[in-house]
Amino acid sequence: QLRFRYDDAGLWAYYWHVDNVEVVQGAPPVPPIWEEDFDSGVWPPVGWTVIDNVGNGNVWNTSSFWPRGNLTAGSGECATIDADAIGPGQRIDTELISPTFDIPAGFLFLEYYFNFYGGAPEVGDVDISVGGGPWTNLISYSSASSGKASISLEDHTGSTGCQLRFHYDDGQVWGWYFHVDDIA
Repeated sequence: QLRFRYDDAGLWAYYWHVDNVEVVQGAPPVPPIWEEDFDSGVWPPVGWTVIDNVGNGNVWNTSSFWPRGNLTAGSGECATIDADAIGPGQRIDTELISPTFDIPAGFLFLEYYFNFYGGAPEVGDVDISVGGGPWTNLISYSSASSGKASISLEDHTGSTGCQLRFHYDDGQVWGWYFHVDDIA
């Protein structure tokens, strides 16, 4: 039963409009297949891998390691690489790789909070690998952007042995930062 009621409470009110009402049946939200908030106190989190493609130690770490804290819309710790804090003349090319997971049928989105502050040639990529195969880019950030990302995984539904990669490359310039939190 659906009821709309208008009461002007004895006052002379002008009007009230109702338009395009739909009643739909839907499934409850799908719980995440796994999630990471980076608040465990262990870095990198269990099952995650940090790669230094340059070999100089400039890699992803927790937000408390860097001077800025968590600049996403998330709370607590987040994963961060901060080229600005590292300083000029330091090359940065680092990857943060998730543990493997399966994407069941019907699971359609990757969501996370992020803050990428920078610009080309500096880049922050989010990639997926299926079954140990090559990395496929899901989204690439090359200008200042932040918020809650919701990326379709519809092309990968039913896949097994998947991994996510958050890849930051400063493009050989003194860059800024990439923060990621609350991945689900």
